[in-house]
Amino acid sequence: MTSDCISVSLINPVISHVKSFGFETAQAVIDAGIKPDLLLDPDNRIPVAQVDALYQGLVRVSGKSDLGLSAGASLEARSYNLLQHLLLCCGTLGEALLYLNRYYILFSDEAPPTFSRQGDGSVKLSFPINQAENEEQRVRFDLMLSILATG
Repeated sequence: MTSDCISVSLINPVISHVKSFGFETAQAVIDAGIKPDLLLDPDNRIPVAQVDALYQGLVRVSGKSDLGLSAGASLEARSYNLLQHLLLCCGTLGEALLYLNRYYILFSDEAPPTFSRQGDGSVKLSFPINQAENEEQRVRFDLMLSILATG
């Protein structure tokens, strides 16, 4: 049985992004039920429900409803180690996406996104989103999508 968790290495860059605008994030962390010391180790994993609550708290604190998109677009290479490493080391985008799919579980226990090549040469990216997606989950999905699109 797997629990739905997200790596701290993907949470801290979003917190840092909100801090870069001058907002205090400590209360949002506490309100989400996350022990601040868990965020010190990038190998820790936080339950998705708490991460979604944190992201929603960060949206309220910052007033940025597009937090997932803006945070993902501003991440540096060290912020999303797996994808950035793959894009730097693989010979083709296809190879990078193959490995990303294989090792996506290192960052999230959810099903990985699906990639397919269209007839015009473009790449289609699909996330396994259920119909019950709420506002809290949207920030997380936006973040993942923007990281993949800007990588």
